[in-house]
Amino acid sequence: MSATTRHYNSLTKDQADGEEILGIGDQGVGGILISVAKLVLTTLCAGIHPNRTLPVVLDCGTDNEELLKDELYLGLRKPRTRGKEYDDFVDTFVQSARKLYPKAYIHFEDFGLPNGSFAISQFSFLLSN
Repeated sequence: MSATTRHYNSLTKDQADGEEILGIGDQGVGGILISVAKLVLTTLCAGIHPNRTLPVVLDCGTDNEELLKDELYLGLRKPRTRGKEYDDFVDTFVQSARKLYPKAYIHFEDFGLPNGSFAISQFSFLLSN
């Protein structure tokens, strides 16, 4: 374990996949902006130092046709991954994050209904909401 990992052992993470951002829909990798904003509020309202936070977006593609056609879009240019491949990807991420940061507070946000349902059923023992 590196010194950096020990230092950030109690990290707060806001994790999104950007599929269903309230009021604006599927933003793909652009959903990271919502995670950043949430962590800014965590700093301002809860007093958690910004170096103790980590915004995360799981880039699983997008079903937003405008983004798929946009040559400046930074995310994965393919339809959103679903099913077992998606579930395995999220599971690998969560297990890896828990191993690196065992005391981390992980906040799941902006997942679509089917994917959010998987996260709740699979990780309810550690979900913040």
